[in-house]
Amino acid sequence: MSAELSLEELDICKQVEVLAFDQAGCRMMQKKLEEKYADKSDSGVFAAALVHCMLDILPDVMTNQFGNYLCQKLIEVAPIPSLKQLVQVCLSSVVEVSMDLHGTRAI
Repeated sequence: MSAELSLEELDICKQVEVLAFDQAGCRMMQKKLEEKYADKSDSGVFAAALVHCMLDILPDVMTNQFGNYLCQKLIEVAPIPSLKQLVQVCLSSVVEVSMDLHGTRAI
């Protein structure tokens, strides 16, 4: 997977645990996802990589005031196998996330 990512995308994936809770970081990742999705030749590799890197922190990102927007964008653009991973990881905390002011938007 890393062979298909640019150096910038690899750098983003390495810093995702910090960027996902930062307003500017979330916005930058959302723009990058939008650009990649608009490029019809892109197969969702970056979105899949982001989901994979965020699996351990997804419920926390979903309930974050900035991270919930990133999660919404990921759900829009990620390939189906990545969405299945995302759902599987979040199932155990779906009630808590959906009852949260920000998390409910991501659910």
